[in-house]
Amino acid sequence: MDPSFDLAVWKYLYLMSKGKTLDGISRENNLSLASLLRKIRALEERLGTPLLTNTKPLRLTEDAVKCIPEIEKLNQSHKELLNCFNNGQIKPKCIQFAVAPGSLSAGEVNLVLMEFSKLYPAIEFQVEVGPKIQEIVEGSWEISTFTGELNSPDLEKLSRGNATYIPVASPLYIKRFGLPKDPAELINHFCAVFRGKSRAETTVLEKDGRIHPVRYQRCIKSTDILFLKNLVLQGQAIVIDLPLGHCAEEIIQGKLVPILDGWHRKSEPLWIVTSKKKWKEQHIRIFMQWYSQTWRNLLKSKARQVLPFIKPNTYKAIFNPEIRDR
Repeated sequence: MDPSFDLAVWKYLYLMSKGKTLDGISRENNLSLASLLRKIRALEERLGTPLLTNTKPLRLTEDAVKCIPEIEKLNQSHKELLNCFNNGQIKPKCIQFAVAPGSLSAGEVNLVLMEFSKLYPAIEFQVEVGPKIQEIVEGSWEISTFTGELNSPDLEKLSRGNATYIPVASPLYIKRFGLPKDPAELINHFCAVFRGKSRAETTVLEKDGRIHPVRYQRCIKSTDILFLKNLVLQGQAIVIDLPLGHCAEEIIQGKLVPILDGWHRKSEPLWIVTSKKKWKEQHIRIFMQWYSQTWRNLLKSKARQVLPFIKPNTYKAIFNPEIRDR
């Protein structure tokens, strides 16, 4: 199991924040100290962030301490839900959940929902293509993901991190048509352009505070990000705004290469959203809190995995400080 899905490890970190020692925690939970440390180290490796200091006695790092409030919410929500089930207060629930078509087709949302279902088997999902913000406001839908600025007094939202967009091309395309290093060179290239409900079409790129408009020689536009990605993988086009989640593995495998020397679409906030009325329902809160934390961890992990395969200046220009400086 993915270590970030192990609620017990998050509980152990929370207990340490309350002054309990690793020895005490291992005894109380009928767990050897070695096993406890392995679980925490596995979570550290998954997150790419130290959680325990290197000096004895082992204590929480500053990064771990900063996350304690969120860990406390997660543990409390889990405890409340179990109590309700044990008391027979909750019947099986079905959550209506809308996500961007590209994220749904890529499979990562599916895997995350399957992990949640292992923890809460009495909660089921009706998953459809979104976003469905207006439907949430109107009360005909329950939860949706969203990308970009979102300010509405009718909604409750939790952060899922930030969308990072990477301009990429395949080695085959670069061999045939050259490597564009500046937005002005896009006028000489064929580009795959995303234009869908989940986010607006990219019209400008930025780097170090500078802005440059986008102009292509030719382009093909689509609402299907995976269709466009396949064009790029086949060496037929380049794309200037492929989300990190759709290209990290291919960059690591050498199938895609970052281009434009750090010029990129501006990072955007990612949300999971519900109505104020639905937020009062416990199973909705528990899922949203769990999903938001899990998605942030997933994005951070991908960013750190891809770091060795991107030029330092490009990585620094594109990625947020909270990821790149660790």
